[in-house]
Amino acid sequence: MNILEYIKQNYEDFTDSEKLIADYLLSNNESIINLSAKEIGEITNTSAATLIRFSKKLGFESLNEMKLKLSMSLRDIKEKADFEYINKKLETTDIIYGIKKSIDKVMDKTVNLIQEEDLEKAIELLSKAKNIYIYIVLEFQD
Repeated sequence: MNILEYIKQNYEDFTDSEKLIADYLLSNNESIINLSAKEIGEITNTSAATLIRFSKKLGFESLNEMKLKLSMSLRDIKEKADFEYINKKLETTDIIYGIKKSIDKVMDKTVNLIQEEDLEKAIELLSKAKNIYIYIVLEFQD
């Protein structure tokens, strides 16, 4: 789940200090990535310790992990905006080529992430495995 959505959904469960941090995160989410715990604490009139406790309350091991997840959430939001392929005309050709463009973009990103050596090792391990277990995790939202 997007960390910003999670904060919005759980806002009422936060303490007053945590709400100050949450408010800042929701309104200035990009700037927090480059700030230290002390700087964020000063801006939000809380403390670095409160900020670290807040990030742990959200389920992160550290403030840096929370900032990384926030950065990923912001990137996902931007990519979703880039995924818009239907123009106002809604002509079939535009929709078809828009979908193709979106799929091509996802495939290019996937191929760029693949390390051939690591993939070969994974294939080798899977082919030699006696058993392979597959777990599916489903998230349900209200």
